[in-house]
Amino acid sequence: MMVKGLVERTVKSDMAIWPLSFEETGNDLSQVFAKSQTDKDAVLKFFAGQGVTPKEISVGQIKVTDKLANEYSGNIIGPRYIVEQTVTVAVGGRRQDCKGGREDGGSGAGGDCAGRKQWTGRDQVQI
Repeated sequence: MMVKGLVERTVKSDMAIWPLSFEETGNDLSQVFAKSQTDKDAVLKFFAGQGVTPKEISVGQIKVTDKLANEYSGNIIGPRYIVEQTVTVAVGGRRQDCKGGREDGGSGAGGDCAGRKQWTGRDQVQI
């Protein structure tokens, strides 16, 4: 007899990867692109303030969608252009004694496994 299934267990990780995607929309492509660049700069500044090194950050390609160029769109509702970008942070080899990804082991205020301040929301990044 053979049994297959799923087993879950807690393990200590030596690498954390956080992809952070953001987008801007509008009808003027140059303004939307400029706002996207401003957003990217704010995200990079935030991570630098948290002690993340440039080597740990990669900036993905910019994806531009023109809804007017979509032959199947019919009626365009909302902004014409969508500019999307992803910034990925890969942090490894920091602390080995984390509990649940936080220094305090719970859901309250604390830090992440890298010993930096916990990021609790978008309102901390001024875009």
